[in-house]
Amino acid sequence: MRIGTGIVLALLMAMPALAQDKKEKSGINAAFQNPNVKEFRDRFERDGREVYDHRDRIIAECGLRPGNAIADVGAGTGFMSLMFAKAVGPSGKVLAVDVADNFLKHIDATAKSRGIQNIQTIKATQETSNLPSDSVD
Repeated sequence: MRIGTGIVLALLMAMPALAQDKKEKSGINAAFQNPNVKEFRDRFERDGREVYDHRDRIIAECGLRPGNAIADVGAGTGFMSLMFAKAVGPSGKVLAVDVADNFLKHIDATAKSRGIQNIQTIKATQETSNLPSDSVD
């Protein structure tokens, strides 16, 4: 049986709303409300984790250039934000977005200790990234 394009589009449009309702009910972000940064750093920044193992390739594939403004939504411990900051250079900007104050404070402190000045942290909520309009390339 062939499904019409209109039905497929309607289903695809409804999926994000259904997924969001499920996420809110499941408490998927509960662990990120007051995370232990060291535990998450050990979990996120380790060999064997696909994103960590391929971080250099991810940065290369993004095609970032000096001066770009980008967002790292769900920045977590900020290891990718720090790499993005290097890729866009001092004339660029990285908006590190997360729901967890602990992660944002960690990112700010790490950037400061390394002399990185092009990262700005933004507190997100379950409903919005709080990114300003037209703030990223």
